[in-house]
Amino acid sequence: MFKAVIHTDTKLTLCEKLYYLRSHLAGEAFDLIKNLTLTDENYNTALELLENRYDNIPKIVNYHVNCILELPSFTKCTSEHLRSLIANVKLHLGALKNLEQPVDKWDILLINILAKKVDSYTYRGFHLERDAKVVPSMAEFTTFLEKRAIAMENTAEEKLTAEKQPHKQQPMKSGKASFVASGVASNINTCAAA
Repeated sequence: MFKAVIHTDTKLTLCEKLYYLRSHLAGEAFDLIKNLTLTDENYNTALELLENRYDNIPKIVNYHVNCILELPSFTKCTSEHLRSLIANVKLHLGALKNLEQPVDKWDILLINILAKKVDSYTYRGFHLERDAKVVPSMAEFTTFLEKRAIAMENTAEEKLTAEKQPHKQQPMKSGKASFVASGVASNINTCAAA
């Protein structure tokens, strides 16, 4: 982001760019360049120091892969769990794709990893809805999880609405219904005694 907004801005001097760079850094990154004086010459030195320290593509790739592998597993999925899982997977896959990793070739591996993160009922539901003779895609799996989260949210809202409304108990009608009900009960008792 810094390179897109500040580094490429031709209206700024190198000294001004160094100032903006320092103002947006914290912690270890800031410590790397804090002793550089604000001069045009030190801007490229600061960039070089930061790139040497942080431009470690294999480490960044491993970080995102490990984040996917270490996502929490759920014994009972809720809509919040599914939404969190989907968001995190999309975040890390997007980062890996930006790092030019062939994530579009990892579908079956990712589905098997994520199958261990959701409850067995959710994973079984995925297989019940798909063509069993075709290898599933990651897009198909995430679409299923999104639909399931929506269904869970919708049914949870309906359940909440139903629980808020007072239940009206219908009085039992006398006459034939009572007679039929008592006749069924006596038949059950007779069957049980026999």
